[in-house]
Amino acid sequence: MGNKENEMSKATLTLKDNYAYYVDEEDSAVVSVPANDSIGLIHMQNIPPISDHRLFEQEIMNPGYGKSIRDLVKERNARSASIIISDATRGVPTHLVAGHIIRELAEAGIEYDKILFVVALGVHREATADEIRSFIGDEYYGKVRVENHKPRDNAYLAEIGTTSFGTPVEV
Repeated sequence: MGNKENEMSKATLTLKDNYAYYVDEEDSAVVSVPANDSIGLIHMQNIPPISDHRLFEQEIMNPGYGKSIRDLVKERNARSASIIISDATRGVPTHLVAGHIIRELAEAGIEYDKILFVVALGVHREATADEIRSFIGDEYYGKVRVENHKPRDNAYLAEIGTTSFGTPVEV
């Protein structure tokens, strides 16, 4: 296995003393596991982007399965909505769908200040203001709420149970 560099980030995997050491320089993360338990770094394939962005709006307004956002809001008499989005370390085209989602929610009666986007950080750094603007778009930046998830702050977490091994589960 030796040293392998992931083209998507500044991550390396090094074998030493029967351990595999994963180092992500961008996130200042270091993880070690027994070498026998490591399969190496997985490289993602480059998938061509959707070239016709109108398809996003069509699918949001008339999904191929299930109910539309507008129908769900009306059916549940919702007065607010939360949308979980990926952070900047993922190649998710949030900016191509966020505006359509916001419009659908607003047209169903949810006010802008009752729409919350939560940036799912995992163990990554918080999204910057510029990144948040790029997720939501200039048209809605400052109109809807966007918050970074705080996975290390218990004040923002709720315990929802335990696993079969007794490990607490918090969200």
